[in-house]
Amino acid sequence: MLAKIATSILVFIGASVFMGAMVIYQTGIVYVEVEEKKPDGHHLFIPVPVILAHAAVAFVPDKEMEEVRAEVGPRKELVLAACDALIACPDGPFVEYKNGVDEHVTVVKRGRYLYVDADTKDEKVKVRVPIHAVRNLVKQVAD
Repeated sequence: MLAKIATSILVFIGASVFMGAMVIYQTGIVYVEVEEKKPDGHHLFIPVPVILAHAAVAFVPDKEMEEVRAEVGPRKELVLAACDALIACPDGPFVEYKNGVDEHVTVVKRGRYLYVDADTKDEKVKVRVPIHAVRNLVKQVAD
């Protein structure tokens, strides 16, 4: 009897972990990497599951959410169409900015992600954003 209970608990835990992993996989992860260029500089790598952003929206006070909706609402269809067009377009660079040797910024589409890389004399910043996550967050906020 005890073995059946233990097995049931293990199956439940395994299924919960699997389902959690599937939710994170489906909603996506935003990756942020920051590297300071000084000798004792920090190197941060922060993966943020998009599901946390969806959850955070639920905790935004009503007054502030109304302000956000007033800003995002009129642009919702434009942003959704832009996201759809980005997903459908071929991979490649969108923006490249150079300011001499001190700054270099690129925005590139690869697969279903936008990559933003900024390289300055003080730090390197890399961000990877799933395009569908932007689309889903805009829908959630604007509705």
